[in-house]
Amino acid sequence: MTFFDGTTDLSGPIALIAGATPTAATAAFSWTASPVGPRSLTAVYSGDSNVLAATSPPSPVNVTESATVSIADSSVVEAIAGHR
Repeated sequence: MTFFDGTTDLSGPIALIAGATPTAATAAFSWTASPVGPRSLTAVYSGDSNVLAATSPPSPVNVTESATVSIADSSVVEAIAGHR
């Protein structure tokens, strides 16, 4: 899983955190959001032998001051699970 702000890679590849079921997995990371302004965050899964590659719908975020942002997203994994 890799998180993006538009086309800018925010996280590099990160491992999914297993949940009770395959669709309950999460992915989490933190980054320092700077400069201020609107963002369009997406999560991209490159796929594996069991699940096809997928990209989440954009999530709009408005950064109003420089801050460290933490994101944990299970909805992306749920969307990806539908691409088996």
